[in-house]
Amino acid sequence: MQAVLSVLGFLAAPLVQAVDSQAYNWKNLKIGGGGGISSSIRVSRMRERILVVLTGYRLNADDLWTPLLDWAIVVQSDYWGVAALATDPVEPNGLYMAVGLYINYWDPNPGHILISDNYGSSFTEVQLPFKIGGNMPGRGMGERLAIDPDNNILFFGVRSGNGLWKSSDKDKTWSKVSSLPNTGTPFLTHRIVRDTTVTRSV
Repeated sequence: MQAVLSVLGFLAAPLVQAVDSQAYNWKNLKIGGGGGISSSIRVSRMRERILVVLTGYRLNADDLWTPLLDWAIVVQSDYWGVAALATDPVEPNGLYMAVGLYINYWDPNPGHILISDNYGSSFTEVQLPFKIGGNMPGRGMGERLAIDPDNNILFFGVRSGNGLWKSSDKDKTWSKVSSLPNTGTPFLTHRIVRDTTVTRSV
């Protein structure tokens, strides 16, 4: 019996070596569902079959989901916390996502806005002068990022008590809206809603 086992071990050794030397090709696995917080769903105006959900996924016309932030590596882990998103009502290929995980004192990372002009296939990153809490309490309470279709100004209601901010140059620079003295309290800026009856700008 010992001789037989020795022969079998000798024959199996090349197979083990062959398996160890194979290169692995890692891919996403479709599991048909999942968890997380998807409090926001946006539809592209031109391509009605394109949906984007708050957790950073795009539903394509073929009913398959594309993760939009898989390119973010560990040092960009704050990008995995999508706090708000908006599709451009004028340029339907435009997509904006406000990202950041925590506003706590122990997280030194500032928030960012990720800008895409190709439905989320690639992004440009713009750093913000404040933190964003995409994984903080209240993250599922409503949409805080909006684009005014009349002048293409991007507005962001910051939940960390920093009030309302706006960008007039496609998110390259940001300024605080000083005409709104009440900056809100942390976690309680729920959403931005456009009032079509008012013509005064901020």
